[in-house]
Amino acid sequence: MKKLLYKILKKFDSCKVSLENHNLACRFKFMGADSVIISPLRIQGHDNIWIGNHVSIHNNTWLASLPLTSNKGKSILKIEDNCVIGDFCHIWSTKSIIIHKNVLIANFVYISDNLHCFEDIS
Repeated sequence: MKKLLYKILKKFDSCKVSLENHNLACRFKFMGADSVIISPLRIQGHDNIWIGNHVSIHNNTWLASLPLTSNKGKSILKIEDNCVIGDFCHIWSTKSIIIHKNVLIANFVYISDNLHCFEDIS
């Protein structure tokens, strides 16, 4: 059964990943060859997330690309080729985050393009 499923998946360009990640990969805007996501904590806005070739995303990472209402529905999270994202990272895009080629992100890193306002109410 696994061999048959693997043959079917190889026919789809958007599914060039290991058998374990095939359901996840087909939901992204793009997921390149030999890219792996290991036990994600949460993924939101799949169709706004672009993952290049040879990318490794480690345990309990949260990826999100959801636009704010003022962005008129446009948001992108792009992780280019040969990147490694460590364990327990949170990457949250409301407009645009691009992680360029050959970037290594350590464990427990938070990246966002969203700032919360602070008002002194005293």
